[in-house]
Formats: sequence, C-alpha cells, structure tokens
Amino acid sequence: MAGKSFNRVSAGDGLKISAGTWNALLESAEAYDQDRVKQGVTVPTVHHEDHILLVLVKNVSGADVDQFCPLEVTGSVFNPGGELDQELASFKTTPVLNADAFGADSSKTLVITREPIKSNSIGYASLAGVVPCKVDVTNASHTHALPVEDDTDKLTSAMYGHRILYKESGTGEKWAYIRIEFDCPLAVVITTETISPNTYGGFRHTTGAKGSETAEGPTLQGFYRNEEADPPDLPSGTLCYRSEVPCDDLGDGETGWELTPIACIDA
Repeated sequence: MAGKSFNRVSAGDGLKISAGTWNALLESAEAYDQDRVKQGVTVPTVHHEDHILLVLVKNVSGADVDQFCPLEVTGSVFNPGGELDQELASFKTTPVLNADAFGADSSKTLVITREPIKSNSIGYASLAGVVPCKVDVTNASHTHALPVEDDTDKLTSAMYGHRILYKESGTGEKWAYIRIEFDCPLAVVITTETISPNTYGGFRHTTGAKGSETAEGPTLQGFYRNEEADPPDLPSGTLCYRSEVPCDDLGDGETGWELTPIACIDA
C-alpha cells in the first residue's frame, strides 16, 4: 500500500479521503475479516448468487411471475439472423432468453426466476446450481422434482428429474432446495406388460427404496431396444432404466421412452 496517504486528523479538522486511501481501508477490512474466519471467530456472508448461473430471461408466459418460479426456456430474444445489425450485436454481447410456462415435455430446459418478472419484461433467473423453490410433494419418499404443464408457481415431486437436496417434511406444497440439472437423469421404471424386442409397451415410474420399488403414476409407452440375434421378450414387472429424454424417433416414427432392463446393466 506504498504511496497511499494515512495522515491522522484531529477533532474539528476537515476530512478529505482520497480514492487510494479509501480503497486501502477496504482492503484492510477485508483482510481482517478473512483472518477472523481462519481463527474460527465468525463466518462472513457469502452471496448465494456466487454459486449459481444467472441468465437474463424475458417472461413471455402472458402473466406476471413471482420470485422463485419455474419457467421453460423457449428461445432467444435476439435473432442473430435478423435484418438489423444491432440485433446480432445484442445477441453476441447480451444473451437474453425467452421463458414461458412449461408445456407437456418436462425435460425441456428449466429456469427458476430470481426476482419477480412482469409479463413481457426481462429479469434474472437461475439456469444451474442450487436454488429454492416450491414443490408439490405428492409422496414423501420422492427424491426429485419436475415442472408441471402450465404451472409457473411450483414444481411437483417425482423419482427423477431435478434433484431435491432438501425439502420440508410431509406432503403438499413445500419449500425445497433443488439442484437444476441440464438433463434429467435416468429413472427407474417397471413394465406393465410383456414387451417384444424392438417394440413399444407400457411402463410406470417407481417410488420407494431400492429393492422395494412400487409403481406410481400413469402408464407411459417405452421402446425396448434389443439387437441380439434371438432376443427374449421383456416380461411384465421388469425393472428398467428409462432413457434421459424422450426419443423423437426410434425407427418407426413413434415417440416414447427407451427402456433398458436394469439386470443387463447391473449384472
């Protein structure tokens, strides 16, 4: 801190602090706080935003949204291929994403608002990291959360999706900490019918501890891919891993999820 002025003053003297002196005082205060932490005296406040990825989003849901509300990323505000040069410049320097209420596909990119955002206005939202939000807990054993179609107030609990690190006890609408995932992880499901190789069949998601899983929720369609020479059927009641995201096309124009028997992976 050489070159900075630290002249003392007396009561009644005028006080004039240079920028260099003021910055030096701040540096000393910060160093003092760090030393106190090392000695176990106190823990300074750490801004939560230091641990999350924030992005600017434009609320295109058609309604005002509150803080800590889930929205789906639907595109970019700025069009890099537009006719205006300024739009390309804005696209490069200031990313702003369109965010809407979720549709039927819960695997789309999730953001959680960090501040209230009025309709057609821009504000900050969390794209990754640990964030607080409300979750409709339908089963106390659920470990993950998913967006709900047309619901901008809360997520719903599930056995796959975005990891719940903490939630209030019990069921119903609860506050929780979730870790936003860029891709929903594998989910454990159980088949509801015998499925022939390379065809579709029914499955349901599971809940409960490993080894005592029980089926819950609606019956969905999954594709059992098996390229062996003489592959066996997939019996009803088989535990499987469900693919991370819906398969757009599995060879016959159908849509659904891809299923892989757990026994084939864990053996």
